[in-house]
Amino acid sequence: MYKSLEIDDTNVYKGHRYKQAIITAIFMFLILAGLLGLFGSGYFSSAQSGDENSDFKILYPRFLRNQTDFQINIDINKIDNDESLSLWIDSELLNYFSILEYAPIPENMSLKDGQMILTYNVDSYEGRMRLAIMLRPVRPGFTKWKAGIVGGDVCEIKQFIYP
Repeated sequence: MYKSLEIDDTNVYKGHRYKQAIITAIFMFLILAGLLGLFGSGYFSSAQSGDENSDFKILYPRFLRNQTDFQINIDINKIDNDESLSLWIDSELLNYFSILEYAPIPENMSLKDGQMILTYNVDSYEGRMRLAIMLRPVRPGFTKWKAGIVGGDVCEIKQFIYP
């Protein structure tokens, strides 16, 4: 009496299963990357160069988006009784970043032997100082640069700039 219509649809759904698995994997990667700090703050997003008990350390983000401003903080915990403190930053920084702002503003800036030298008057600081530098990435890629106190500690920074 009644005839049933059977359609062999296994070939149709077979292709959809692969697409669904790939899309699910992409979304899981994006969620995991977001939670771990690739797109903002997270477990792997910020880093510190220099030991926790070090007199010189730099706090910086590991992952950056091209053309998006960010800040690095330089902590100096032991300032001698000298009137000035000179820091150097590797000029390799200028290949990947444009410098937008310094806080506090250095008393003197110069370029010597492939390094930017920033000199600060430290009379008003009582043994500790925090410098903030606003930067903007200008091209994507992996970057590695160094900074340090002239005649003192050195920190190495490794960052990834994505488009």
